[in-house]
Amino acid sequence: LPGAVRPNAVWSYDFVHDQMVDGRALKMLCVIDEYTRECLAIEVGASLRAQDVVLTLSRLMRLYGKPAFVRSDNGAEFTAAKVMRWLRDAAIGPAFIAPGIFMATRETLGAQPDLATAARAVWKRTSDPGRAAEFRLFFAVYGRALQAPQQFGEFLDHVVADWMNSLIEVLGPETDPAVARRKATLVIATIRGLLLDLLATGDRDRVQDAAENYLATIELEGSRGRV
Repeated sequence: LPGAVRPNAVWSYDFVHDQMVDGRALKMLCVIDEYTRECLAIEVGASLRAQDVVLTLSRLMRLYGKPAFVRSDNGAEFTAAKVMRWLRDAAIGPAFIAPGIFMATRETLGAQPDLATAARAVWKRTSDPGRAAEFRLFFAVYGRALQAPQQFGEFLDHVVADWMNSLIEVLGPETDPAVARRKATLVIATIRGLLLDLLATGDRDRVQDAAENYLATIELEGSRGRV
């Protein structure tokens, strides 16, 4: 997700921890507007949970209106099912599920990345059962964005392009640009289709078998190209 370009476009929130002189812990939920840098709220308590996140954001929306996105890390309070459902129902895009969630990281790619390594790393991460709620919400936001492209313009501008560019970069400058775009497009379409199938049906054995077959095809093609 790019930086905010206007007020009330993107809010960021996170927890700050401190303690009182007697050693008792304090937890503060801080919310800021990324464009104006205004601190919209600091909620303080001994224990703040997902419900407190929802209540705080609901109160701020009544005061300031609804942002297009909220940005956070992947902490348990921010990825809890209650928060995910609330964001989905409010048609607000959580920034940690913005387009970059499909892009492999440098840690997973290794020292000499190739297209097959990138595709396999992304499939392993996105098909993780522990992240199912996150990716269900991704597809929900994606569908909402297609229905309201003006509201979700930033999301739609990057949801394919960012992943496409990262795959083209992995293919390297020696690959013909048209060929690189075609290969990247096939990876994006196939992995997203497989993931949508997995989330819709829950048939992990069937989908995983198809994914392994596809990834093996990419790996074979890559090995032939290196000969």
